[in-house]
Amino acid sequence: MKKDHLKMVVLTLICTAIGLGVFLYFFQPMQVRNSSMEPHFFDGDLILVSRQAYRKSMPGMGEVIIFREKSQEKKKGRYLIKRVVGEEKDFVTIKDGDVYVNGRKIDDTVSKDGFTLGRMNNHQVDKNCVFVLGDNRQGSVDSRHKEIGDVEADSIVGRVVFRFFPLGKRFGYIKKEI
Repeated sequence: MKKDHLKMVVLTLICTAIGLGVFLYFFQPMQVRNSSMEPHFFDGDLILVSRQAYRKSMPGMGEVIIFREKSQEKKKGRYLIKRVVGEEKDFVTIKDGDVYVNGRKIDDTVSKDGFTLGRMNNHQVDKNCVFVLGDNRQGSVDSRHKEIGDVEADSIVGRVVFRFFPLGKRFGYIKKEI
């Protein structure tokens, strides 16, 4: 009887470890660590990132991504969360508080203040890169800034697909906007 119980415990632990390994291959749980994506993501939110989302494609307009910040030592950059507003080869212009992609003004209702600081004139997004902005445009360091610039495909961790904390109104699947 004790041997059967021990076998069941060992089998349960092995299955749990395999299941967890498979889950972590496809998804990475993370915590938002800044206010650059308010009002949609807040400091302390717990999110789930699909690590496989961009294996064969690039992020699309309006998707929220996690990427590793550029740094001197490749592995030391911190993780950032931003929204894609420009895809490779797109032309991005920022003027009079509005953002234009390929000459078309984007729907900026995702922006906290509905206003984007800075000026940029027909910046072409590099090949295999995306242009990202934080939803809290006044409190975000993003592609408008030299230290971030266009985000290269190999620095993208994945797409934010689910918020599992806090529970309540903001809990659930993350859809792309814009």
